[in-house]
Amino acid sequence: MIHPLVRKKILLVEANKDSEALTKSLLETQFANELQICSANAIQEAIDFLKSSKIDFVVSAFVFSDGNGIEIYNYICESKQSIKLVFYTGHLVFEFPTQEKFFYGFLQKPDTQSLIDFIEQVWLAKSER
Repeated sequence: MIHPLVRKKILLVEANKDSEALTKSLLETQFANELQICSANAIQEAIDFLKSSKIDFVVSAFVFSDGNGIEIYNYICESKQSIKLVFYTGHLVFEFPTQEKFFYGFLQKPDTQSLIDFIEQVWLAKSER
């Protein structure tokens, strides 16, 4: 467990307000001591948030009215920040060829248990080392 005063910040990017509320509530309940959950509802809002805040992890939907998750991916690439990214989407998952170590691929909605397991086993376990 991470020390409660050293919580990692996660940015949840989700256009659907109901899905955002459900996922945020689930993560806040599951990781109350480990993560601080922030949220954005559009691509540009997410990028602005990443520009102005220290974020450790991004969990993002892929399809938005103002673009798609590739724009978040590109921003993280170009900014050279050490932000980890996973797409959590109900849309068709496809191969996304990349060598970037910050990108962890796609998780399929509504499988919330896979998201919880992923955060515990991949992001939090690695960040404690």
